Amino acid sequence: MKFFILLSLLFHGCISSPKISEQYLHIVDYESVISPEGFFTMVLDSPPGKTQQGIYLFESLFSGECNPLCPGICHNGKCMTSIVDENYLEDASDGVLSKSRESKSISIAITVEDNQLKLKIPDKSFKPNTIYELLITPGLKNINGFPIVSPLEEKKPFVILFETTSSSFEAAPLKIIWPQNYQKETPQNLGWILVETDEDIHSSANAGDFYLESSEGRIIELVPEQKSRQCTSWCKLFWVGDFLDSKTEYALMARENTFVPSGKIIPSWKPLAHFTTGDLQWSWSPEFSEIQTQAVTGCMHLNGKISGEALLWIDNMKGMMLPSSLFRDSIFELAAPESGLWRINWLSAGGESGIIDTVEVQSSEYFKKSVAITGIYPNAIGPEPANEFIIIENVSSSIVNLENWRITDSLEKTGDLLPDYSLLPGDEIYITGDGFDLESADGELIGSNATIISVRGTLLSSGMTNTGETVYLFNDEDQIVSRYGGWIDASEKPGIEIQRIFPDGCDVKYNWKILE
Repeated sequence: MKFFILLSLLFHGCISSPKISEQYLHIVDYESVISPEGFFTMVLDSPPGKTQQGIYLFESLFSGECNPLCPGICHNGKCMTSIVDENYLEDASDGVLSKSRESKSISIAITVEDNQLKLKIPDKSFKPNTIYELLITPGLKNINGFPIVSPLEEKKPFVILFETTSSSFEAAPLKIIWPQNYQKETPQNLGWILVETDEDIHSSANAGDFYLESSEGRIIELVPEQKSRQCTSWCKLFWVGDFLDSKTEYALMARENTFVPSGKIIPSWKPLAHFTTGDLQWSWSPEFSEIQTQAVTGCMHLNGKISGEALLWIDNMKGMMLPSSLFRDSIFELAAPESGLWRINWLSAGGESGIIDTVEVQSSEYFKKSVAITGIYPNAIGPEPANEFIIIENVSSSIVNLENWRITDSLEKTGDLLPDYSLLPGDEIYITGDGFDLESADGELIGSNATIISVRGTLLSSGMTNTGETVYLFNDEDQIVSRYGGWIDASEKPGIEIQRIFPDGCDVKYNWKILE
């Protein structure tokens, strides 16, 4: 396929060619390289008419890595080809593209300043490091009604190219919690979606800033919850104001670049996530079993079973609300960090909400915390299982001697015994297997001043399960003082450390996140 008509006539300065008539409109200059946040500017030899039309913007197609057989242009190591072929040019000869071809173009806003046309994607920025093609047709006229002519002085459509530089801002990573990326059978009466990021986006997200766009081009506005929810890290709940279409893919989009506190952006040009709806799938109200309580690891744990799917969290009816977690057809576990009257709340995928139960937690010794598991490294970049490790930290105000303490992945096993070591308040240690090699380990995860204790046993020497494994820490009185429940799958990417968010917080799902 030919790539870009008039490729040999691309210019970076003025065009000098004899005009067929002073009455026609000509391009004098344009910016061939722009920043993603800027305007594309085109200079004409005379002012354009009041109505600017007949200009269509397309993004070049990615056709694989750059290679000698690339039918287009190699740009930043990528083979880019044109969507505008001879059929497009013929179709636009009267100044207007057909609806089917126009639907593949990118919406642009055009402003006029004397003899200049400035083009920008409304409320968005251009993609960085991208080639764009601008199809210009005789529909663009001057103030006397005469159409524009090509650099070859022809009264027919033509194409000019421009490219964008790298973005001035680093993109903030986002992950959709519900529905998960590319998840199918999502219900049509989906009440909300939940997005996770490493930073709080609450202060910069307003109604209309985020929306769903279907594969058919349908737009559904999203309304952010006024109160930010925290789950495995920062989460934001967006309400869906309409029913979704069946058997349709939706993309979560930002209407304009949204800045997070660190200065990174949530980009407007990039789909943040995708999911697909089912064939007339509906979300039904969840059902819950009776709540069971268990004092463990410094908190009162509230356990039950859910049939269906819902967001669950607890509050103490005095203004303290703990982070929420999403559960689907499983055992759920929440935890109260102090005594009081605790209410267990739910919010279904369809938007219904309620209270499962209210539990009174009495004051007791189990609220005292000593040492906590604060990090799990189950899928090492270096040799496995030798370079796996577990981090524990003294979260109390007293020195703790670790002699006869043990770490295990099963209540039926003794596990790995810890040596005689005095752990000071606030200090942490790295526990490894006996084959650990610091030189081949990831130096960014374990600093040169870190305290490393190697143990000989069954867990760290034989290796942890990458898909998620429960790890228990017992004290010398054979009591569970800390526990990681295997909540996060680290099998897809080696080098992921699973980190506790609040060292003195409860041992539940929402208190853990991925540290990459």
